[in-house]
Amino acid sequence: MNVLFFGCEGQCGHFLRDKLDGQRRYGSTPWKNDLDTGLLQEPEEEGQVFFHQKDGWTAIAWWDRSGPDKRPGCNTAFLVAELVPAEVLLAEAKIQWSGIFSRAHFQIRLPVLTA
Repeated sequence: MNVLFFGCEGQCGHFLRDKLDGQRRYGSTPWKNDLDTGLLQEPEEEGQVFFHQKDGWTAIAWWDRSGPDKRPGCNTAFLVAELVPAEVLLAEAKIQWSGIFSRAHFQIRLPVLTA
């Protein structure tokens, strides 16, 4: 399972990244530009997971200001090109993107189901 990461890593600014080749990806998911806060709901409560599935993809996302970018609207999302439960995606994301999780100063809570 190749888990893509959307958020801040090492610098300000949110990007969609592929761990396998280190490349940035743009528009390669069903959510396209909605990745940047479009998978979330107010209020901006860090660590509350929102779960989505669309067109054969699964995504989990939460508000997150633990990275280098502290502005309002900062968020993290993990995506995979298959339909899996939120718990499975979260577990695999923790393995592939451990650095993102090690910086979090809040508990990650699963999930809030969305349409």
